[in-house]
Amino acid sequence: MTDRFSRAARLLGALVFLLLLMVPAVRATAGGPEQFIESLGTKAIEILKKRDDTSFAEREARFHDLLVDGFDMRVIGRFVLGRHIHALSEEQLADYHQLFVDFTVRIYSVRFGSYAGETLDVITVIDDPGGDSIVRTHIVSGGGGPNIRVDWRVREREGIYKVIDVYVEGISMINTQRSEFGAVIERHGVDGLLAELRGRIDATQPATASQ
Repeated sequence: MTDRFSRAARLLGALVFLLLLMVPAVRATAGGPEQFIESLGTKAIEILKKRDDTSFAEREARFHDLLVDGFDMRVIGRFVLGRHIHALSEEQLADYHQLFVDFTVRIYSVRFGSYAGETLDVITVIDDPGGDSIVRTHIVSGGGGPNIRVDWRVREREGIYKVIDVYVEGISMINTQRSEFGAVIERHGVDGLLAELRGRIDATQPATASQ
């Protein structure tokens, strides 16, 4: 499961990175959620094939600029905190939101160098009772390995699509992160979580990634 999760996470990072080629957000009128995810996947693969033409710093900067346009990072960040959000001061919450974006950018930017020819196939769209759309896809291995099922929870608000969760083989990435963050807060408090995020950002330096 670890290997499958890692492969899917690499493409997730690539899909966010591809947003640099698009308008600040994808308008709902430009197509449905299926077309939204399919176009991201197709363009992401083309970008990754040419990744040697850009430096890590350039990819990370573009990724950071466009991350918040394709993924609702504030909604995701608040969900990940769960009930612990009430323990944060306004200053801590602002600090957390910035660190959460920086943490996500750094982790997925580093994974760009590991792309191994995967492609994304959109299978179907499921209407969620809560109003979101679940876009079911398969990540097809470039080396002939088994397909990985990845479901994208897409929410439309004011005519704009945003991804708010990704499920890898049925495992919610934001629920997984919520459990991890919650465990850190239980052991070390809110300041401990903020310190942990800073430490992980610093520990994952660009030098460890493909330049």
